Amino acid sequence: MSFPPSRTTAAPSRQRGGPHVMSGGGALTGSARQRNRAPGAPEPEGAGAAMVSGKQLADMGYKAFSGSMMLLTVYGGYLCGVRAYRLLQRRREREAAAGPNS
Repeated sequence: MSFPPSRTTAAPSRQRGGPHVMSGGGALTGSARQRNRAPGAPEPEGAGAAMVSGKQLADMGYKAFSGSMMLLTVYGGYLCGVRAYRLLQRRREREAAAGPNS
């Protein structure tokens, strides 16, 4: 199953702060928030809790879902391998128990 490539919401602006500042969003990153504060001013409440956009939330959900599917696939491969190994072991035991004449 393939998913369409992710879209960017806005082109990078040439504002102070470099390419990580997006135009139109208005939200400041943690480093930009600290730069805009006056020296010696107290830290604003909730400064560490940045808002997550819908696209970021969807991307995180997609990555979590994809990661869980990958783990399930690896675990399923492990179980399949263990079952095949045990099947072959039982076959060898039966052949050894039957003796060389059969």
